[in-house]
Amino acid sequence: MTAQRDDVLALADDKLMLGHVQSDWTGLGPILEEDIAASAMAQDDLSHALVLYEYLGEDPDLLAFGREPAAYRCCDLVTLPDEFDWATATARRFVMAMFAQVMLEDFAEADDDDLAERAARLLKEQAIQVAHLNNWIVRLGCGGDDAAGRMQAAFDLIAPHTGMLFEALADGHARFDRWWALVNPVVQQAGIAFTVALPDAETIGGRRGEHADHFLSQHDEMTQVRAIEPDAAW
Repeated sequence: MTAQRDDVLALADDKLMLGHVQSDWTGLGPILEEDIAASAMAQDDLSHALVLYEYLGEDPDLLAFGREPAAYRCCDLVTLPDEFDWATATARRFVMAMFAQVMLEDFAEADDDDLAERAARLLKEQAIQVAHLNNWIVRLGCGGDDAAGRMQAAFDLIAPHTGMLFEALADGHARFDRWWALVNPVVQQAGIAFTVALPDAETIGGRRGEHADHFLSQHDEMTQVRAIEPDAAW
């Protein structure tokens, strides 16, 4: 694969796994608005993964459900257990939405017309996610001591894992800077302290197939149907 195709696979795998994890919130959102939004965003991420897998020109069912764990290129942040804590789920989705925004913007400017067209289409839905989550981060961070404390704890939890989003990506430092330029004003407005460091080049994680145990558990759950029915279609 070229570096660009590697990056497309990484984002597709991120969205596949995040959509799978986020779907666990269906029916469990703290208010009806967020219950519906959680389901809608999970569906968006799964459909975005499909669009990107199709671009790669391989069987999307096989890519989604037929690979060994080491072949997935997602960051393990997407499967970090949230223990059904809404603050953690929201904080993670926020940083992932900003990351996807940066990646899709790059893909939309690619020399490959097929990829550029697909990314431009997905950016319209991604922008809705970003606006929705930005609003909630600020509302919760400014929502009183209890809400602010929960959000701060959530960002403290995900901070050590967030830099690994940029592991092994082309132009990782430049993409990190653009991502941070989107994230930082929102968390500052919300009054949330959030420090993220890029990993050392020697640090190996999910982007290079070295996954945490929580990814392996989610992979087993997600691929269970295909293991039982190999001919099942997505």
